[in-house]
Amino acid sequence: MPPPSLLPRLRFLLVSVMLLPGLSAISQAATRAILVVGLAAEETQAARLETHVQTMRTSFLARGLSADAIAVMGGSRERIRRDDILAVLTPSMDPTATATHDETWLVLLGSASTRGGEPSFQVAGPRLTATDFAAAVKALPGRKYIVVATSASGGFLPPLLALPEVEAVAATADSGEINEPRFAGAWAESLMAAPKATFAELAVAAAGRVKDFYESNSLAQGEHARLIDRAAGRIIEAPFTDATALAGTMPTSDGRAPTTGFSVADIEIPTPAGDTEVERRPATDETRTLIAEARDAAQASAHAATFLRIDVDLTVGRDFAVIERHRTRAYLRTGEALDDLGTLWLPSNPPDLITRLEGVRVITPDGAQVLVNPRSFDALRAEDRREADDARAQGRPTGPAAPPFLPLPEVTAGCIVEAAWAIERHDSGELPEFSREWSLAERYPVRALHLRVATPNDAPGTVFAPNLPGPSQSNSTRVWTLTDLPAFEPRPGDPPSRRTTPWVGVSSLASWDNFAAWYQRLAAGSNETGPAVAALAAEISRAHPDRAGRLRAAYERVSGLRYVAIKLGVGAFRPRTPEQVWTQRYGDCKDKANLLVAVLGQLGIPAEFALVNRFSHTFTDWPAWQFNHALARVPAAPDAGQPHDLWLDTTDRLVPFGIIAPGNLGRHAFAFNAQGVGAFHEITAAQEPKSEWREAFRFIPDSAAWELRLSATGSAEVVLRRLFADMPAGGRNERIHAMLGLRDGAAVARVIVADPYDLSSPFIVKMDGIGSPEVLNAHPPRALVPGLEFFAARQAQHTQALWWDEGRSWTFHRGRGDLFASFQIPGYTPPPAPGVGIAPIMIP
Repeated sequence: MPPPSLLPRLRFLLVSVMLLPGLSAISQAATRAILVVGLAAEETQAARLETHVQTMRTSFLARGLSADAIAVMGGSRERIRRDDILAVLTPSMDPTATATHDETWLVLLGSASTRGGEPSFQVAGPRLTATDFAAAVKALPGRKYIVVATSASGGFLPPLLALPEVEAVAATADSGEINEPRFAGAWAESLMAAPKATFAELAVAAAGRVKDFYESNSLAQGEHARLIDRAAGRIIEAPFTDATALAGTMPTSDGRAPTTGFSVADIEIPTPAGDTEVERRPATDETRTLIAEARDAAQASAHAATFLRIDVDLTVGRDFAVIERHRTRAYLRTGEALDDLGTLWLPSNPPDLITRLEGVRVITPDGAQVLVNPRSFDALRAEDRREADDARAQGRPTGPAAPPFLPLPEVTAGCIVEAAWAIERHDSGELPEFSREWSLAERYPVRALHLRVATPNDAPGTVFAPNLPGPSQSNSTRVWTLTDLPAFEPRPGDPPSRRTTPWVGVSSLASWDNFAAWYQRLAAGSNETGPAVAALAAEISRAHPDRAGRLRAAYERVSGLRYVAIKLGVGAFRPRTPEQVWTQRYGDCKDKANLLVAVLGQLGIPAEFALVNRFSHTFTDWPAWQFNHALARVPAAPDAGQPHDLWLDTTDRLVPFGIIAPGNLGRHAFAFNAQGVGAFHEITAAQEPKSEWREAFRFIPDSAAWELRLSATGSAEVVLRRLFADMPAGGRNERIHAMLGLRDGAAVARVIVADPYDLSSPFIVKMDGIGSPEVLNAHPPRALVPGLEFFAARQAQHTQALWWDEGRSWTFHRGRGDLFASFQIPGYTPPPAPGVGIAPIMIP
């Protein structure tokens, strides 16, 4: 047995031989990368770290490093120890090794903490302290680029600041921030997006990705990266506004410009021979070329994946049956896209919906092929269809169906996934007309899209594609070829996506009069009332002698019913009778709107059932089923004191009377009068009170305590009610504390909330807290309006038109005592004119 003094060295040698066969070559390479994975808190974190490692490894290969110049230590391979890391960082004693121009990239992933005042990286056995780490980095030859992407990582930077030829970034401050920062994934994504970028450019990009994540999800940022500013000799905090100057002090990258074109070869997927479920084939010139072109195409992209090509073929029959054929080729740039594109969703519901797999090919980063046999998957689908047919014939329930998805084998970052499938849709016969839409928008950019739509010759109806250029057309077949479609990334302030994103629709309806006649046939008999509805109307009439009181009471009674979605067959279009809904005390949007119209009718107030495309947009020049919601319209009655149309949406139980429910303002609703004639009417805000939000502070005299009172009117009141209706009571104090951004001992002690579902009285929130005026004046609390800071940032830097609260302008009041500051939140910010700036929103 060797003496104890030799055990650490022997263990390192064993690790080098078994796990890191390229370390001897790395020690002499001009540029090397070492990725060290420490202990993970749980299996899910370990899986995420493994994904980051794979993304970084692929990116360093794209940077020009050879495979054996990239070492991975720890992770799923082995629980790495402190001595192993220090041994790898020990400079080579080979006198022939070149050290003058060496460059080392060193990344730490996992967890860190501070023990006894010393930051330390968590590994098996004794931890790696910041002092040990800095000493090892100092001994390395050449320039060093250090990424400490762990928790509590800021403490690793001060010892590195004193070292020459070291650039370093840390994911967090030295303490007090989240345990698993997003910076590790952001760094991996930034490196993948620009593998030739400089260290400073990568640090800026990664910090920007972290900031965007928290802002887009309306979260308080729980991590703040640190960077060594070598020129100034100090450590700076993200967003590294001075870091661009750093780029000039470091070697510039030799990054290539994005490719101007891309070969989008036809998607031809080989089929495995025989009955094998998965067949592996070696790389070919074709697959190597596809991988190389895909990398070039995605090199300048910040997205996790790119669709290199999508083919969609739609054929609509005279019986309204639809045959769809889909083919896709996607390049997965980072591991973030694995959940989206590593599983193929193939829903099936025989006999109305049948999906058949036609082929799947995974091209790995080295060009090798993995083929999935569609026959094995479709055999399960065929068995489902036989079971469904037998069950219907025997009058029994069907058995469990095969899952509607196919996990694809060997999908990793850097691979291409090709898939082909066909869908058959057979009309159930319940509806005498046809109307269907297909969205072409994708989460990731699309380099090339080929769309073909074929409808029966001489058949009534239309093909509608408002956001696509004109197609080439032969008889009733239309073909589009589109390139460079942007990713679909909706954000607050954007217009309804249906107005801007690519989609195509087919409808058999020739006019809106045809639509109205069709819907009236479908809904015939659904307005019948009975004694229960009559009793409700009589009760309201006795309690409220005036028209306005009856309107409000009817609205609040129906709005208070539970919302239960009912979308079975024709029930997705036809409302239940008012008698059923009121007796059962629940209904969906069309049920509740139908009930309100009936109640108002018995009160002598004319009202109309209306359809609307809530949160979206209706193209009034295309007769089709473009609706997803129902509400009631009470036509203007100036002689009765109602100068404007009144729109009453009883679906949302948080919307007080007289306020347009979210998602409805500015939309065109199709309303049916008493004779069943339909017409479009725009939903305006004429009926609404002004939207105002008020935050009133009061400091308690002779104490370090304060009070905050929240109130709102108009649409702002709906936002305030929803903010607290969705907030668990047990976590209110902590949630409000984070939203206010309280610091230096200031805290929320108690939150008193009225019932957000009680629409009969204004909604008030009161808070008690601790914190002196000096503390709160030094670090003023943030505004509590959800999404306001993110919208203000977009409004200041916008490149397109922006909407706040669907075009409503708000007045924001904030202050204490009689000292209040007010400002306007514009409902609409027009597209910027060249050379004309927009006055930013200033939050007091």
